[in-house]
Amino acid sequence: MHLFAWDETNQLVETSTASKQKIYFCRECRSPVKLRGGFLRQKHFYHLHNNRACRQSGKSMAHLQVQLYLKKLREDAVVEKHFSSINRIADVVWEKDKLIFEIQCSPILSREVTARNSDYSMLGYTVIWILHDQTFNQRQWSAAEYFLQEFTHYYTNIDEEGTGCIYDRWDLIKKRIRCSVWNHRPVNVAHFTEWKPLFVEEIYPDWMKIRMKGWKFSFSGDFLDHISQLSEEERRIFLDTQEGSVSFFNPGCVPFVKKIFYFLCLPYRLYLKLLIEKLSVNK
Repeated sequence: MHLFAWDETNQLVETSTASKQKIYFCRECRSPVKLRGGFLRQKHFYHLHNNRACRQSGKSMAHLQVQLYLKKLREDAVVEKHFSSINRIADVVWEKDKLIFEIQCSPILSREVTARNSDYSMLGYTVIWILHDQTFNQRQWSAAEYFLQEFTHYYTNIDEEGTGCIYDRWDLIKKRIRCSVWNHRPVNVAHFTEWKPLFVEEIYPDWMKIRMKGWKFSFSGDFLDHISQLSEEERRIFLDTQEGSVSFFNPGCVPFVKKIFYFLCLPYRLYLKLLIEKLSVNK
């Protein structure tokens, strides 16, 4: 799924001006695509033949909704911008601030994360990663999440209907398993500042020290932004409070809990179904 495609004259066409009767071509793999969607569903182009090698083909509706969410925040935002010199298509670009938002709803290798960061950095851009709950906010910590500790990144639960938010979080990880999570903080992506590392005191946990040393930007509402506005005493109180308020029940754990509940209830559901069938036969 994607929002732009080439027509037969190599002109860039957006979904709002495209026709469902015409054939268009993917900007990445040049395969034929068509338009679908409308009143009840976001318009988008889809591949007529599945191409797993094409990143545009693998986009989900939730991915598109996050793109549109970021696009609405800035007038200068460009969606699916093509960088021919590195042969990449960025999800959302804020040209004025040289920021690129890469939305990731599917698994990704850490070396691909490194490659994208490096490629865009050569052109003078900084990548802000947005990881979707569908894949990354799970019980097991992925290699990509481990790698991204040193780079500005957030999570999102924006769904196919466009409902949800972008938020910051930190987890207590033991042997790559999420044991608990601090209360996640909604992030206002429309407002940000260039992060200037503070003096890293010993009172901070390791994950905060990594952020203070590595992150280039801090967005309104994230942990760095919140802590930077507190006095020294308030910071100590905040850290102590958070350490005591970790909870296993976070947005990413909800699907996991639902699965457990489903399997626990399954025998009772089958028994109830069988009982109803017997009663209906007796009647």
